[in-house]
Amino acid sequence: MKPSEARAFFPALDKYVWLTHGGGSPPSLRVREAVERAAARPFESEDPWAWAQGYYDDREALLAALGRMVGATADDVAITRGTAQGLSFIRGLDWGPGDNVVTAHLEFPANLYPWLALKTRGVDVRLAEPSDGRIEPESVFRLMDAKTKAVALSLVQFWNGFRIDAAMIGAECRSRGIAFALDAAQAAGCTRIDVDALNCDLLAAGAIKWLQGPVGIGFCYVRDSLAERIDPPLVGLGSMVSRDYFETEFEYAPGARRFQESACSFHDVAGFRAAVEVLEAVGFDTIDEIVLELTAYLGDGLAGRGFDVVEPWPRKREESSGIVSFRSQTFSPKDIVASLAAEGVLAHERGDSVRFSPHYYNTREEMDHALDALPK
Repeated sequence: MKPSEARAFFPALDKYVWLTHGGGSPPSLRVREAVERAAARPFESEDPWAWAQGYYDDREALLAALGRMVGATADDVAITRGTAQGLSFIRGLDWGPGDNVVTAHLEFPANLYPWLALKTRGVDVRLAEPSDGRIEPESVFRLMDAKTKAVALSLVQFWNGFRIDAAMIGAECRSRGIAFALDAAQAAGCTRIDVDALNCDLLAAGAIKWLQGPVGIGFCYVRDSLAERIDPPLVGLGSMVSRDYFETEFEYAPGARRFQESACSFHDVAGFRAAVEVLEAVGFDTIDEIVLELTAYLGDGLAGRGFDVVEPWPRKREESSGIVSFRSQTFSPKDIVASLAAEGVLAHERGDSVRFSPHYYNTREEMDHALDALPK
């Protein structure tokens, strides 16, 4: 499917230059249609349980598509309510006083609060500091020691779009027997992901942002070797090997299936499946290429107009993403966002900067329009 063909599923793009995918995507007709079909199933058959097979078909197709998206299998993936829930699975390790977890300063709260909550168990939370906007591997390694149980970082930083060297950090974690978790909320759906190449043990994301699905659903990849060490926070029939209602044998299902304790919202599952299938039809390599080209074009255009592109800039390709943030010495973020909105351009205010986050169906012409809409 061509990006221009997929664009037709998003009618809001006829009205707005949507550059806020880092916070949420425009509503999709494909998602709406899938949700409406799922909602109609219980009313369309004389069999009062006919809807259930449709739900199971959607769920298995979604898990398989998510597995393909990250270079894994359906059994390596669980459906969640969002990024924070997926990351929180790792809290099921046997944490104790004196243990520590390494994350970074300026991480998104979904990848901070789960670890801060471990302080009640005597766990130390260590924060790597950005250097010129980069989370350098060495800054992470310096904080790791014999009591480090996990390292948890965003694959792409939400505030400046910097993509970490996950492969190097993950390799070091693996050599020390430390679990490596990635918040992929700003990567999944716009950045090519291969969990083996990234050397990660857990990767989580929500659907609403770059994956263009419904609010309140997401996914989590968990490597088998980590899953076996985690005591699942929620347990139900879906967590077990046996699905027998009467012969109750307590044996966790292998891999990420143990975290799928019960049924999910069948409306959300259907909508999420439709969203991922559109992205897969366009092609994740194609999406990655377009998004990187657009953010590079925006960054250069912002710098050429006298705006301060949030460091690091210029960025190397391997540390780039779908996000470019910028500041002005003259105008406040609020004023910049208002000026853009007056011309139909949607952007996010993030702290002392403004964030652009284009997706695969955005065009060069739209980027020029956004740049021209900036206050002068």
